[in-house]
Amino acid sequence: MKILITGGCGFLGSHICEYYRKQGEEVIALDNLTKHELMRTGYNVEKARLYNWNYLKQIGVELYESDIRERNERYIDSVWQLAKDCDFICHTAAQPSMTISIEQPIFDFENNVLGTLNVLEAARRYDVPVVNCSTIHVYGNGINNFLVEDGKKFRVADFRNGISLVKIKQEIDENAQILTGLITPLHASKRTTEIYTQAYIDTYGLRAASFRLTGMYGERQFGGEDHGWVANFVIRTILRLPITIYGTDKQVRDILYVKDAVKAFDAFFNYQRSGIYNIGGGIDRLISL
Repeated sequence: MKILITGGCGFLGSHICEYYRKQGEEVIALDNLTKHELMRTGYNVEKARLYNWNYLKQIGVELYESDIRERNERYIDSVWQLAKDCDFICHTAAQPSMTISIEQPIFDFENNVLGTLNVLEAARRYDVPVVNCSTIHVYGNGINNFLVEDGKKFRVADFRNGISLVKIKQEIDENAQILTGLITPLHASKRTTEIYTQAYIDTYGLRAASFRLTGMYGERQFGGEDHGWVANFVIRTILRLPITIYGTDKQVRDILYVKDAVKAFDAFFNYQRSGIYNIGGGIDRLISL
């Protein structure tokens, strides 16, 4: 089996590459190695940028430094050429930072929307199942409107008996209202990738899914304040740097271990049920800040 992973040298992408290589599969990773969000972290950007590339090279992943925004079928390292004869495409390449989306909305659009459209077109042309990475952010800040204050925390209200974890399952699912409250370019671009993915499912019969991923953590993550905050906290602690926690000290976050996220990709490939799916760590892995 041959798998193509866009953004293969990123955090999630590298773990998908690792998983399938260890299964003995042929794995192709495409990455432009910009790691734009690393520029504001204060870490050794060059070392962090190449860390996953070097690791994947050691385990036998076929690597291409290229860009999903390029729409040129003549380039041997373009997504259009690399998708040929593939059995599965995992599209993890993205601009993931909300701050960068606000500062550079065109850059955000080109990476998230145009890049995803190119991947979908390649998947359609060669009839390859594909997973698009969206985000839980598409629900918007209004998703918090049903929270009630309970001591030092916010919990989800159940109007029948006060407080209940059951309400989380009833409220935050794929049918919940999206883009509520104030939205940013990242909200808009990620939701647009979902719409295009669904359009390719409905119009062309493409086997595809969009995963609304919560905040992830795990090995080989180089996180910043607004993206990859779990790793950012750990790294800054090791480096004896200050940590900034925004909000009211009552934030609750669903965190997802990266290897569990990888299992979701494999599950889609095995069952190929097209649609939109929330992918999170669940109630047992909620973190209070």
